[in-house]
Amino acid sequence: MGLVTAVETSLRVFASNPKPVLCWGLIVGASLFVGSIPLFAGLAVAVPILGHATWHFYRACVAPGAPSRLS
Repeated sequence: MGLVTAVETSLRVFASNPKPVLCWGLIVGASLFVGSIPLFAGLAVAVPILGHATWHFYRACVAPGAPSRLS
């Protein structure tokens, strides 16, 4: 997937699901902040969990033919 396609997809997902996307962004930001407090050691736990959860969030929003479970 190219950069333009990825950006268009992200904007389309945000336009159709603004509340869940904003909420997820706050969760990610807060988790990264809290994970960086103990000398960045918490990021070793937070980043893999957030990466896996973000993949599921992406699949729920973008997978072709999949019903949207976010709204």
